[in-house]
Amino acid sequence: MIRTTLAVAALLAAGAIPVALAQDATSTASRPTYVTEPVASVSKSDGLEGQLATSIAESLAGDASLHGSKITVQPVEDGVIVLSGVAPSKAKAKRALEIAAQQAGEGMVVNAIQAEEI
Repeated sequence: MIRTTLAVAALLAAGAIPVALAQDATSTASRPTYVTEPVASVSKSDGLEGQLATSIAESLAGDASLHGSKITVQPVEDGVIVLSGVAPSKAKAKRALEIAAQQAGEGMVVNAIQAEEI
């Protein structure tokens, strides 16, 4: 049990497993609950640009092909959106750009997502 716990902790710390353990304080059982990390988040959600960024983040989070990505959607000004964070591959980073451009418009999205291809 201790070896398994240490192995899972090491994998989580290394970012190899995109889940976090959450302990339920009301439960008497010793089984952990797994909570997946969100694919996308918004840095600013107020105003029209913030609403656009929120909509894009929701679309990114709803796309199953982006699983394993951690993307921040940041509205800048004049409708420009910056995507930053990490994706497991260049293809996933490109897919995030395609989704964002569908909503913000071509040329209105800056893709600063880092691809972590292994």
